[in-house]
Order: sequence, then structure tokens, then C-alpha cells
Amino acid sequence: MLTIFDFDDTLFRTDAKLYIRDNVTNTIIDTFTTSDIAKNKKILNYYKKNGCKFDYSEMGGNYNLTKKILYKSRIIRINCDKIKELYYHNKPIAILTSRSVDPKLLQDIIKSYLKIIIPLNHIISVNNDKVYKKIQNKNKIFRNKNRKKEGLYYFIKMGYKNIKLIDDDIDNIKVANELNNDLKKIGVNISIKAIKF
Repeated sequence: MLTIFDFDDTLFRTDAKLYIRDNVTNTIIDTFTTSDIAKNKKILNYYKKNGCKFDYSEMGGNYNLTKKILYKSRIIRINCDKIKELYYHNKPIAILTSRSVDPKLLQDIIKSYLKIIIPLNHIISVNNDKVYKKIQNKNKIFRNKNRKKEGLYYFIKMGYKNIKLIDDDIDNIKVANELNNDLKKIGVNISIKAIKF
């Protein structure tokens, strides 16, 4: 079984923020932490529909700034202990994050904090354009297009048939369950167990 962990608010807490900027003046009109993003999707959609700019510089958009913030992360002990236990028992593990950060930087952060090395092809930052081109599903088998769903499907295409997803965002849990249903409709029997942290 492959166990996939989300990064923010599942393995680590960071002080990274998403800044909502006025499209004309570029002034900051609102700020969200990684925890806030999952809880405030309606207001974020409102900002998007009204043409506001989303500044992800602290979440991967600016490498040096992101690196500085990530090296000040605080671990979430229960899940970090679990990922280390799986690693030391030679069980397959992966990271699937909505960040746009370079997977190599996440690999370095995890190695620094947890003293484990996750292969780069098992660290997927779905909003990193370079990574997304690699995992993007060109088939139209999914009911709703979603980058986290495509990230999960990437691991299925790697040959994993049993997957456990640990994530703090209930919407990502729903996405995993939806993928299970989408695949069953086309005769693919995969087991995805999604657990909200």
C-alpha cells in the first residue's frame, strides 16, 4: 500500500500566506494562511471571479522566500512519526501537495527535518507547472477535473493499486472518493482510502 501525505497542515505547519491583491493597484486586500485556504473556498472563488490577483510567492512562487519560510516549519508530530515509521519499514510513501513549490525543495525540507529521503517522483506539487505537465491526465475519464485527483491518478499509473491518502482538507478526501468511483465506472478496481487528519 502506498501512503500519500499532504504537506501543509498534515505534515508541517508553516507561516506561508496567500495574498489577494487588487488587480489594478496591486495592494493586498486579504491574506490567507494554508489552513485558511481550505476553510474559505467560497470567498476565494469570489475574489477569483472579481479579477483579483493571487500571490503565491510564499507557497512556491518565489523560491528563496518559500525556502526561508519552509525552513521555519513546525512538524505535526503524529503524522511525521507515521511517515518515518513507514519509511523505516520500507513501505512506499509519497507527498501530494497543492503548492507550486519545486519538489526538490520539499525533498530537502523533509530530509532536513525527518531524516528520510522520498524519491522525487513520489513528491508531487500539483500547482507547479513543470510537475503538472508530467502528471496531467489527457484522458477524459474524470467527472470533474481536479489537479489533486490527477496527482492521485499519477500514482495509480505508476502501478499502485492500494492507496491511503492522509490530508487535512475534506475536499481532497472527497476528490479521492470521487476518483475511486470514476475508476470503478470504467472497470478499474483500485482501493483508495482517504483519511482526514
